[in-house]
Amino acid sequence: MATIKKNIVANVFGNIWVGLVSLIFVPLYIDFLGIESYGLVGIYATLIVLFSVLELGLSSTLNRELAKLSVDKDNLVEMRDLLRTLEIIYWIIAAIISVIVIILSDYIAFKWVNLKTLSPDTVRYAIMVMGVAIGFQWPLALYGGGLMGLQNQVTLNYINIGAATFRSAGAAAVLWLVSPTIGTFFLWQIITSILHTGTVAFFLWKSLSGNARKPIFRLDLLKNIWKFAAGLSGISILATILMQIDKIIISRMLSLEMFGYYMFTNTIAMSLHRLIGPVFYAVFPKFTTLLAVNAREELIRLYHLSSQTVSAIALPIASILAFFSSEVILLWTKNPVNAANSSAILSVLVIGTSLNCLMNVPYALQLAAGWTKLPFMVNLFMTFLIVPLSIILTRLYGPIGSASAWVILNSTYIIITIQIMHTRLLNTEKWKWYIMDIILPAMAAFSIAGIIRLIPFPAGRLTGVIFLLGAYCITLAATVAASRKIRTLIIQKLTYIIQNKYRGA
Repeated sequence: MATIKKNIVANVFGNIWVGLVSLIFVPLYIDFLGIESYGLVGIYATLIVLFSVLELGLSSTLNRELAKLSVDKDNLVEMRDLLRTLEIIYWIIAAIISVIVIILSDYIAFKWVNLKTLSPDTVRYAIMVMGVAIGFQWPLALYGGGLMGLQNQVTLNYINIGAATFRSAGAAAVLWLVSPTIGTFFLWQIITSILHTGTVAFFLWKSLSGNARKPIFRLDLLKNIWKFAAGLSGISILATILMQIDKIIISRMLSLEMFGYYMFTNTIAMSLHRLIGPVFYAVFPKFTTLLAVNAREELIRLYHLSSQTVSAIALPIASILAFFSSEVILLWTKNPVNAANSSAILSVLVIGTSLNCLMNVPYALQLAAGWTKLPFMVNLFMTFLIVPLSIILTRLYGPIGSASAWVILNSTYIIITIQIMHTRLLNTEKWKWYIMDIILPAMAAFSIAGIIRLIPFPAGRLTGVIFLLGAYCITLAATVAASRKIRTLIIQKLTYIIQNKYRGA
C-alpha cells in the first residue's frame, strides 16, 4: 500500500507539473505563431492520438505482464525478452507512421485544412517535420508502460518533468530567439522526442538489468499475450475514433483558425486527464495483483477510495472551469478575443472530460481482470451513435455542437458501462459507486461553484486569480467532505498526528 501511495503522489506531482508547463507556454506559442499555426499544433496532437490505434495495446500489455512477472525474480529472462520483442515491433510501426504522415502531407496541406493566411507549402513542410517527430515520440508509451508495470513510477515522473520543461520552455525560446515559424517548432519537437524516448528506454532496461542473457525476439511470448493485446487494440481503435472524431470533423468542416480555438480549449479541458491519470496508473497494476490473489475486501476498499480520489481531483477543477471559463481564459491569455471565441466551448468540453475521468478507475478494474470485451462492445456501440451525431451537431451548432457530443458520449459510458461491469466485477458495489463515489462529490462541487458564480467577479488580474483560487479551495473542501472514504482517511491521519504530538509532549 505504501508503494501505491508513493506512486500516486509522484504521478500527481509529475502530471501537475507537466500539465502546468504545457499550459503556461500555450499563450506564448499563440503569440509567436498565431492562432492558425497553433491549429497545426492541434493537428500534431490529433495525429499522435489517431496513430495510437497502431499501438495494438502493447504498452498496456507490457505494463500488465511486467506487473505479474515481477513478483518472481526468476522471470527476469522472460521479462527482458518480452520487452525486446515488443520494442522491435514498436519501432517498426513508428517508422511506418512517419512515412504515412510524410506521404499524407500534400493531401492535408492542399485538400484537407481550410487556410486563411498560411500557405499550403508552409503547411506541407510542417506536416512532414511533424511526421518525423511523431515517429520518435510514439515508442515513449511502450517504455513508460514498462516502468509503470515495474512500479518505477517515481523515476518515470522525474524524467517526464524534466522532458516536459525542456520541451515547452525550449520551444518558446527557439521561437523567440531563432525563428517564430511552425517549422522551427516541429524541428524542436524532433530533438526533444529523441531525448525523452531515449531516456525512458534507458531507465527501463536498467531496471531489468542483471545476470540474465542478452534479450532476444521471441514469437512464443506474443502467443501468450495476443488475446489481451488484441482486446486492448480493439478498444484503442474505437476509443480513438470516439475521442478524436470531434477534432477530425472540425478540422475538415470549419476553418483552421476555428480549429485552433477548439484545440486551445481542448488543451485546457484535457489537462484533467493529467491529474487523474496518476491514479489510474497506480491502481491498475495493484488491481491486477489483488485479483490474482483473490483479495476481494482489499480490492473493494481500494476501488472506492481511488474512485473518490478521482472525483475529488477532477470535479472541483471542472466545476470552476465550467462556471468561470471566460474569466480563466482572459486571465491566462490576456486576450479578450480568445476568451470570446473559446469560453463557451471550454465550459462544455470540461464537463464531458470530467465525466470521462470518472470512468478511469472502473476501466482500470476491467483491464486488470482481463475483461476487454466489455469496453470494446460499448465503444463499438457508441461509435455508430456518436460519429453521425457529431457531424450533425457540428453542422448545426459549430464547435459547441461537437463539444456537446463529447458530453453525450461520456454520460452514456457512465449509464451503460457501469451497469454491465458490476454484474461480473464487484457486483455488490454498483450503487455505492454511483452514490458515494460520484453523485455526492459532484453535487458538492457543482453546487458550491454555482453559488460562488453568483458573487461579482473582481476587477484586476491579481484579485481575479486570488478569487478563483479561493473558489477552488472552497469547492475542493466541499467535495472532500462529501467523499466518505477520503474524509475518513484524512480524519484518521489528523487524529494520528495529534495523538503522536501529545504523546511526544
